[in-house]
Amino acid sequence: MIEPPGPRAKGIIYRDCNIMSSCMSRPYPLVMDRARGATITDVEGKTYIDFVAGIAVMNVGHSNPEVSAAVTAQMEKMALRAVHAHYGYCYRCPLHLTYPDCGIESYRYVHGNGKFRRKG
Repeated sequence: MIEPPGPRAKGIIYRDCNIMSSCMSRPYPLVMDRARGATITDVEGKTYIDFVAGIAVMNVGHSNPEVSAAVTAQMEKMALRAVHAHYGYCYRCPLHLTYPDCGIESYRYVHGNGKFRRKG
């Protein structure tokens, strides 16, 4: 059994420590190769249950097939750019109009009354 970090991971961690900024915290001696559902597999081939999954995966899991299909479909159609803090969007897109709907549906789910008020 290889305890982390294994030989491949040690080389990657060494390079990471000498190239990447130290302000980015990486407290675990684990180098991920792939992930699916609630598990991650390191570069040595050992699989772990991911108890520290971030906000991007904690609800749907790593490499969720439905999320991957939706992302792929959108990317084949168009990649959206981020909103610029000072200028907003440079053009309109129907997808942007779905964002308020997500908020309204979330509010209805939590509060149950179906009303949504905008402040300001």
